[in-house]
Amino acid sequence: MNTQRTPRRASPQLMAIARMAENLATLAPDALTHLQHLEHAIDGWPTRGDAVHVSGTGGDVTLNAVEAAAEARLRHSLDRADIQAGIRLLEVTCKDLLEACHHALRGATTVEGPRLCDPSGREGSLVPLDDGGWADWTCRDAAVKNGLCDRHYHKERRWRAANGLPARDEVRAS
Repeated sequence: MNTQRTPRRASPQLMAIARMAENLATLAPDALTHLQHLEHAIDGWPTRGDAVHVSGTGGDVTLNAVEAAAEARLRHSLDRADIQAGIRLLEVTCKDLLEACHHALRGATTVEGPRLCDPSGREGSLVPLDDGGWADWTCRDAAVKNGLCDRHYHKERRWRAANGLPARDEVRAS
């Protein structure tokens, strides 16, 4: 079996996705902050006021000022939830794709040299770094021990010890 890969070349589609993700990295937090400010501006106001005429998919409706404020706050809150869900979905999708690519390339060598670090299928590898996970799915370092680069090998060992799991070497020996 040939384990050599062809030289790396960037996919135009993935490069476009990377540019979109780069834009989202600054745009999404700004949008979330803006929506949160709009929600807070509505909180507790107005307690009374003139009627507001609202057109929607269900037809024209007349709301008092309190109802209109509640409707606007709900709309902003739902927009914020949609953005947050989209971010989580994008993260999970990217992790799944990276894991599939790592799995497909397991054992293969690059034209430049050795096997690459592959955290797929290991406990804690899908836990986000902010929540105490250890794996960086973008790592392109050479695998030196147990299919991981030196940095991830030690991070995984520390994570397993912190979570009461035996070292991977001990698991294989049992």
